[in-house]
Amino acid sequence: MSETCWRLRAIALPLLFREVSNWKIGSYTGGAWPSTVWPYIRVVSVYDQPGIISRKLFNNADLFSTLPSLDNVTHIRLDLFSDAPDLLGVFTLPLLLAITALPHLKTLNLRQSRFDGPSLMHAIAQMHQLTTLTLAVSPNPTRRFKLKRYDRFGELINVAEVLQVLAPVLVKLEISGDLIDLQIF
Repeated sequence: MSETCWRLRAIALPLLFREVSNWKIGSYTGGAWPSTVWPYIRVVSVYDQPGIISRKLFNNADLFSTLPSLDNVTHIRLDLFSDAPDLLGVFTLPLLLAITALPHLKTLNLRQSRFDGPSLMHAIAQMHQLTTLTLAVSPNPTRRFKLKRYDRFGELINVAEVLQVLAPVLVKLEISGDLIDLQIF
């Protein structure tokens, strides 16, 4: 019987933990994912939900300390819904610095994000192995212009810097048209 359970576990673990997110499920009270499942994680989705939902997310410190240990991750997706003007500096930038240590990261998706804060160039420049990049803003264009202290020119400059740094290694780029200003290039 124990041999059967071992085999079942060996088959199920890679399937169950291939893709994870920073949502706390059920009554889980630990930090980020248990270290026993780290070898099976390939895709990590990170959400930043303001308000009541944020209580169901992992603590940022746990997330930042665990991410560099996930050696087999190939895909990171960041869905950042908050419109805080300092989000880029206090959450996105430290998160990107934490994932620069991932040796097999090929795909980075930044969705629903603001790019008008501090430069992301230094963090993203360390991701030499990236082949796919997605930069997407909120699908509601009027929402972006109502953001607190929104700096459109700063956003365009940041995106242009990221694209210039990654141009030699990217194979696939998906980007919102609102993030491109051909006069900057």
